Order: sequence, then C-alpha cells, then structure tokens
Amino acid sequence: MILNRSYGVNVYIDKGRNLEGLKTEIRAMNEKLKIDKNEMAKIREIKKAERKSCIESYVAELERSGKKGLELLRFFKNIPSTYKYNWILARRGKLSKTKAVKLHCIECSGWSLREASECVVNTCALYNHRPRSRNED
Repeated sequence: MILNRSYGVNVYIDKGRNLEGLKTEIRAMNEKLKIDKNEMAKIREIKKAERKSCIESYVAELERSGKKGLELLRFFKNIPSTYKYNWILARRGKLSKTKAVKLHCIECSGWSLREASECVVNTCALYNHRPRSRNED
C-alpha cells in the first residue's frame, strides 16, 4: 500500500490500481466539496434572513401592543443581537429545554457566556443544568 497525500486527501493506493484514475476521483471529490460549501453558504444566508425578519416582526408586534409590550421592547433592545432570535423562540415556547436553560443562565450573568459557565450560585434551580466550560468535570 502507498499513501498518496495529493489534493489534501490521504488515500491508500493498491499497487495494482491506476494512479491517474484515483487522482481524477480525488479531483471530482474536491469539486463536490466546493459545491457543498457554496450550498451551505446559501443556506446560512437564507437562515440569517429568516432570523432577521423574525426579529423585525417581533419588534413590530411589541410596538403594536400596549404598555407591557413597550416595557418588553425596552428590555429586548438591550439584548445582544447574538441572543435575540433564541430569546424570541424561548418566549414563544419553541426553544429546546437545553437551549432555554443556557439562554436563562447567559441572561442572568449579564449576557456573558463565560460568566454563565463559571456560575457559583448553587441555590439556583437550574444550577445543575447550566452551560459548563469544556474543562469542567
């Protein structure tokens, strides 16, 4: 067996197989990967647009509602943009339990993921379910 490292892919080649045929296969695989990356970029852009429209419609919904909605809107504007979409999903009950707990912990710690993972408030009901750092046992 010979190890061929051409085109960024490690391939083991039997001595009897055609090397050019394998190089052609590797080129084809790389082209497919490029196409997949382009498709993933398009999907990310679509999701980003969906999130943006969801946030805009939620803000409009809050503006139309009464005094309580305006108070909520004031709070919503202080949420970092990274967390706004998940916060809306949590308010609507469409966020998974794990993500909802993580979002609550991040909100409680002043929107800091590091602070949430280093939380020492062991009297919190969600303490055992909080997001942890990878180093923590």
